[in-house]
Amino acid sequence: MKERIAFVGAGRVGISLAAYFASEGLNVVSIYARSKGSCEKAALFIEKSKITREITGLKEPDVIFITTKDDAIKKVAEKLHELYPEAHLVHTSGAHSSRILPGKRRASLHPMQSFADPQKAIEGIKETLFTLEGTKETVKLCERLLNRLKLKYAVINEKDKVLYHIAACIASNYLVTLFAKALECIQKSGVEKELGTEGLLNLSFGTLKNIREKGIPHALTGPIARGDKETIKLHLKALKEHPELFRFYTFLGKETAKMIDKDTILKIFEGEKNEKGEMAGR
Repeated sequence: MKERIAFVGAGRVGISLAAYFASEGLNVVSIYARSKGSCEKAALFIEKSKITREITGLKEPDVIFITTKDDAIKKVAEKLHELYPEAHLVHTSGAHSSRILPGKRRASLHPMQSFADPQKAIEGIKETLFTLEGTKETVKLCERLLNRLKLKYAVINEKDKVLYHIAACIASNYLVTLFAKALECIQKSGVEKELGTEGLLNLSFGTLKNIREKGIPHALTGPIARGDKETIKLHLKALKEHPELFRFYTFLGKETAKMIDKDTILKIFEGEKNEKGEMAGR
């Protein structure tokens, strides 16, 4: 039996998943788009006959993927449960567990990837890790779908969903923050922004490749990995007149030293103060 699949929410996540599922042979019967603009965007990837602007227009779905904004999930799910009480409800939020959905047929299924561009997201889905949790029956249904698509997934506990999302935020969102701080430093050295961005990106790509190939902590290079105490002291001395960068750098330095058990380097970070007299990492 091919489960009839519907999507509610025609944003980038909904469009990307619906288009990919349909292209790989799953039975996507409907996608609900609230606005005319959303319908037009969805029509670039999905058959027009499957797009509806009526929440009551879903075609007898067995499972409904709720791909709205997080704040709308609970209200939308309650309405869907009234209209389609036998359908399995699955939301795609990374932060929320399936507990916010009504009924006993519920799950959350989160794709760990960026959906900035639907076409690129569709192309990347086959390499994406999905995390799944929920009630037993709905989890089993989702596992069948993911296995048909030959996608990677992990089943986690409901109580651990927030920790999972924190991990995703650190690896994705905070990676941007980390890069911004590196760019700030390189610009202070006199390298113009465009040139610095390109250079740092190439360096970062190499590091990510090393993480994939060598793992952690073996991918680590640089003065902490080498145990270059004098280099670390030189860095800290240069940052003393930039308090925010000093605290940022020393916090990361301490965590890095702990990761590879470099006690002598850790002591340098813990003993240093900036020009305001603040201890490193505070």
